[in-house]
Amino acid sequence: MSSKGTSLWRVAGMSYLQYVNKSAGFVREALKEPVKSKLAARSEVNFGGFQWADGERGKRAE
Repeated sequence: MSSKGTSLWRVAGMSYLQYVNKSAGFVREALKEPVKSKLAARSEVNFGGFQWADGERGKRAE
């Protein structure tokens, strides 16, 4: 099995962040309405970046 003190997520070959994200997904899927639809917005991730020139932040890169 695993050595004493080894985390289950490490034995499964996952990083801690992968484990937490997968666990959170399972919890979200198990929720019932209306809580499920309320928390659906929290699972969305949007990234934005900016173009930089000469140490100054420029326009937002889409």
